[in-house]
Amino acid sequence: MAVAGLASQWHTCLVGCLHCRGACPLNKNVLKLVEQGPNFAPRETKALLEGSSVKTIPPETITELEQLDLIEYAEVLGRNFRALIMARQIPSFFNSA
Repeated sequence: MAVAGLASQWHTCLVGCLHCRGACPLNKNVLKLVEQGPNFAPRETKALLEGSSVKTIPPETITELEQLDLIEYAEVLGRNFRALIMARQIPSFFNSA
């Protein structure tokens, strides 16, 4: 699955890229640092995966995206989320969402 000219395996996060950060020796101790984010309900996950617009995303999801400073990326989160799933080779995820 290619997204905007990028192979899905190149995707490392929902927004942005981590490849150059991995090359920097000063980042070696923080690359695996993961900050716990929200847990989206199945309905919210489905809306994001379908590439919903801000107008159709559930209100509680909008609130969470605003708190994470991701609301400006709402239109591409579904596309990027799908690319991450494909990059991790989890095609069965699409059958369960």
